[in-house]
Amino acid sequence: MAATASTAPVPAATAQPMVTPGPDLYTYSADLKSSNEIPAIADADAACADEATFILAHIHEGAATVNGPVKIDTGLVASAPIAFGAGAHIQKASVTVDAQTAQSLVTNSGGYYVNVHTAAHGGGVIRGQLVATR
Repeated sequence: MAATASTAPVPAATAQPMVTPGPDLYTYSADLKSSNEIPAIADADAACADEATFILAHIHEGAATVNGPVKIDTGLVASAPIAFGAGAHIQKASVTVDAQTAQSLVTNSGGYYVNVHTAAHGGGVIRGQLVATR
């Protein structure tokens, strides 16, 4: 039997609703220790076992062995410090990041570190490299 062309009407494509993609959410953690500071903290704050009042926190670009520039400001400022004791948890959401830094974080999170500052240690008292957890 020979094939014949069909002249039957073809149903119109069904319009699909336009889907707006949601924002990509990424989560990072860092093991913050005074021994990770460059140079390491050698005074009583080295144990980080007492209560502390943190006045600044930033994400810097740099390997574990160097001090690098601030790339992401968390918004924590000296005029609104946070105080807590040993084993506490710092969490900051909704931090604005420029597109270039965001892409670099996604592809190389280990190239960034969190540095937390106190009044006694303006250069940082605890520090840790970022690890992507999602």
